[in-house]
Amino acid sequence: MDLCRICHVNAPKYKCSTCILPYCSLACYKTHKETPCQSPAPKQSQVETKNSQKQTPIEDDDEDETRLTTEQLQQLGSCEQIRSFLDYPQIRDLVTKIDAAPQPDKLLDAVRKEDSVFEDFVQTLLKSTNTNQ
Repeated sequence: MDLCRICHVNAPKYKCSTCILPYCSLACYKTHKETPCQSPAPKQSQVETKNSQKQTPIEDDDEDETRLTTEQLQQLGSCEQIRSFLDYPQIRDLVTKIDAAPQPDKLLDAVRKEDSVFEDFVQTLLKSTNTNQ
């Protein structure tokens, strides 16, 4: 059975919010707080997980031709047709999935072939930016 890390007598009922040290009473809490404590160091696996979740930067070389200008982005933002398409959660979900995909070009092509509403959305985007594809 675990014991309070301060008095080593009773079973702990609480944990310090900073360092997660178990203690049993207000008296032990006050004793513990007389000395500064720190949060525990993260486990190595947690650090590795956080590092592996970092997104890779976009390579500018490949996307210069397909990147939209500020003017085109403003046109998209002010287009009522695009706004009405984005009212549909399915369209927003598909855009999110395509954006997060390891190969977004392939997924975009597949979704355009399978979903006529999404294809209409893409065509509206292309017309709004004066882009043909």
